[in-house]
Amino acid sequence: MNRLGASLGALFVVVMSCTPPASESALVTAPTTPPTTAAMSSDAGVTPSIAAGGEQAPLPEYLRRMEKLDEHYDRPADRSKLVKGPQEDVEVLRTYARAAEKGPLTGPAGERLTILTKKKTYAVGEEIRVLHVHEVTRAGKEVFVMGPKGIFGEYVDARMVSTLAAAPADSYDGAVLQSPEVDHNYESSGYKLPAGRHVLQWKFKTLSGTYLESNVVTIDVR
Repeated sequence: MNRLGASLGALFVVVMSCTPPASESALVTAPTTPPTTAAMSSDAGVTPSIAAGGEQAPLPEYLRRMEKLDEHYDRPADRSKLVKGPQEDVEVLRTYARAAEKGPLTGPAGERLTILTKKKTYAVGEEIRVLHVHEVTRAGKEVFVMGPKGIFGEYVDARMVSTLAAAPADSYDGAVLQSPEVDHNYESSGYKLPAGRHVLQWKFKTLSGTYLESNVVTIDVR
């Protein structure tokens, strides 16, 4: 397994040569019913950003890097190659560090999933692009940041729509970082939905048995 010391160019060679990787927590299945999350705190997924006295609290270093993100990689629909994602995806991902709506902190490592969209209202026929972030807030966990990884367990209106249902546990071959860390190296999702209100969520169960659920994003299509 390549370690962090590998150069960026070498890392991308690994991505292109390995099988489509599982997410950093070695996914097994996406639950067909909403799992019960053992939340670590009552923050309801909101990152405290205001310190005592009203000033903005400092971000940890790994989230400061996220605010300065300059590129994001993706795959086309057939997942045949690695491509640079559009700049608007990068701009959406930069907002993660101070986003008010995030998934709940879960499990001993303080993990959470978060999905992000550029806006909450779209026109009929307009593509809704969904970006994915996995954050591990406590020390002691390996974070497999190579990607873009395929998405498992994405739901639209309570129906799982992911094209990938599971992946071999040994399919990851890439860089590893130590938590606390944030991983945005997932494929984006794109949907064109009919008029009305729609609910998006991302969730899966890890091999260790931890259920992770993202925030819920409500989209209005008009």
